Amino acid sequence: MALGILGAYGGLNKKEVPDALFVGELSLDGRVRGVRGALPIAIEARRTKVKRLVVPEVNAREAAMVGDVEVYPSSHCWKSFI
Repeated sequence: MALGILGAYGGLNKKEVPDALFVGELSLDGRVRGVRGALPIAIEARRTKVKRLVVPEVNAREAAMVGDVEVYPSSHCWKSFI
């Protein structure tokens, strides 16, 4: 949801991020918190031909177990989106 709002109001450098999935809980201070289910999310990303997966740092190792998906760890929303 945060990405959609940032994009709609011109807060992103790139309007389109093709073949990418962003996962995580965004805290009020902008930190990206871990989520449950990073492995099945990565498996589904691969199945649906999503090439890039941005996940919270604490979930990166789990998601990276799935081949054919590039996993990018994120600790803060601004480091991931801009």
